[in-house]
Amino acid sequence: MSQFVCLVNPNQVQPGITPYALDVLTTHLERAGFEVEVLDLTFPERTWQIDLAIYFSRRQPMLVGVTLRNTDTVIPQEQRTFLEDHRSIIDAIKAHCQAPIVVGGVGYSSMPFAMLAYLQVPYGVA
Repeated sequence: MSQFVCLVNPNQVQPGITPYALDVLTTHLERAGFEVEVLDLTFPERTWQIDLAIYFSRRQPMLVGVTLRNTDTVIPQEQRTFLEDHRSIIDAIKAHCQAPIVVGGVGYSSMPFAMLAYLQVPYGVA
């Protein structure tokens, strides 16, 4: 089994913001001897569905980490949640990759047990 980890940023809010956690995790994982790639879906080349399919057709990590920075918008006029979008992305990852998925991030940490159940993933880091 490869020592390769994929970290996914599913955040599609514009302007795009790279989650700091991915920088920290990448650094620590690389120091521990893992190969790490970040799949950033903030600015997809095509649609995120196609980007995910292409990526996982070429790469099969031993673990996929998904950061959930936000569960909803902070703009009161929008009143939009991102949970359904995040679940769609995680479901697509499951369809293309057999590796365990671990979720984390401040959005996840605000309600970790509910998020595990909603996203139907077994692992999370609060």
